[in-house]
Amino acid sequence: MKIFRITNHLERVLGLLKKIEVHPKGIEKMLPKTQVMLFHIKGIEGFKANLLKQEMLSIGGDCAISKKALLSKRNTECLLIGTRKHIKILTEKLQEQNSGLKKIAKILKKELETDEKENIFKANNFTFNLKSKVLIMGVLNLTPDSFSGDGIYKDKNYKKYIPLILKKVEEMIKEGADIIDIGGESTRPGASYIKVSEEIKRVIPALIEIRKRFKKIPISVDTYKPQVAKLSIENGADIINDVTGLRNKEMLKVLSKSKVGIICMHMKGRPKTMQKNPFYKDLIPQIIEFLSRSLERAENFGIERERIVIDPGIGFGKSFEDNFRIIKYLEEFKILKRPILIGASKKSFIGYILNQPPQERLYGTLSVLSICVMNGANILRVHDVKEAKDCVKVANAIRNVWYTYQS
Repeated sequence: MKIFRITNHLERVLGLLKKIEVHPKGIEKMLPKTQVMLFHIKGIEGFKANLLKQEMLSIGGDCAISKKALLSKRNTECLLIGTRKHIKILTEKLQEQNSGLKKIAKILKKELETDEKENIFKANNFTFNLKSKVLIMGVLNLTPDSFSGDGIYKDKNYKKYIPLILKKVEEMIKEGADIIDIGGESTRPGASYIKVSEEIKRVIPALIEIRKRFKKIPISVDTYKPQVAKLSIENGADIINDVTGLRNKEMLKVLSKSKVGIICMHMKGRPKTMQKNPFYKDLIPQIIEFLSRSLERAENFGIERERIVIDPGIGFGKSFEDNFRIIKYLEEFKILKRPILIGASKKSFIGYILNQPPQERLYGTLSVLSICVMNGANILRVHDVKEAKDCVKVANAIRNVWYTYQS
């Protein structure tokens, strides 16, 4: 007799059950029992937390609650612990009760359901299915003060840089870029605000020429200014990359009148001050709550969810350790059921580990990209397209492989 420990991946367990020749109906019953699920519930009344615990214990699961939950009438937190089957049974029971827990049941039911649209990203005439594909977004910095040192403009005679811009875009496309992201204002830590008129001068002429030359590549414009977004859309942009997370109603109005894709990023504060001792009581839930509210605001303006990608905002109002945690626990953002973009290329947390300037952070960046892919990233915003493309091909092949048994 031999015993082997099995990794708890759905496809790994499914393959093994088939190898053992379990009856299909048996597989259907047993597979949900192998998938452990954890749900952190915040802002729940103490007595309701106790009800959840009792219900979970009655079906073989559990619910961790505060030791003060029985005595306090104030809101508390709890952790649901159970298999997929436990959560399914709990959801069915709560829907039949008048215990005030139907809202929780509704949320849990939605989480259990497979939503095919969660992997779809629409941007004008482009539609991407990101279930098993990772896109590379190449960065084109039209700034004199980019943190990475690759800003194209060195003076205000912007027109003379158009040939260089077109050459750079052509190189990125040949190297495998799936999207080109144009930025006219630096949002590095400590960066100063620039006027709308200045950003327009930097971005729009370049965008017009890029769109003329390259018609088959999606173009993103990195801006949080509604006026710049409107002009960009009118001149061929397919995506608007908003680092302020759709907080501006005027931006939402502009976006609602188009079919462009949207990148909704979390940022704490503003670039000028965002890295001055950023602090979170509960990092990932707070970012998820922010992005969830942004998605709701967009929906209120009639913007379809399939047009939105979320970005937890690596380096934007985050400590070095915050960035590590976001990347390590990236899969938790899947609860929002939208594709995830990560912009970690050459950022300071990599330099913090390696003690290297931005120009020497390629290998550190590639390490981060691999981990992001394995943890569920769908789009990677990068400076070095060719190297990132090779890295992602390998990491994504590993992510998508299934454990198979030879007959």
